Amino acid sequence: MKRMREVSSRLRDFTEQELGAYEFLNAADSHFKSVEFSIISALGAQPDGAQMAVNIVPRRILDPLLWVMEKSLSSSEQFWRRLFGN
Repeated sequence: MKRMREVSSRLRDFTEQELGAYEFLNAADSHFKSVEFSIISALGAQPDGAQMAVNIVPRRILDPLLWVMEKSLSSSEQFWRRLFGN
């Protein structure tokens, strides 16, 4: 979870600074209780034309589920998990 939080923060910074998507972030923050970011790759690599250069190897596809599970914990449970590095 610590690594996921770090990646989420970096993706948020990228979205704001590099993409200039301030309105997107403001809308997301105002419409949702919390907003987290993750990178997901269903294929694991970019296809070469219509063919895959390597076998399909999904990456980080469970991260959204892990975010939902993390957010379903009470505030005190989240605090203690973060305190002990989980």
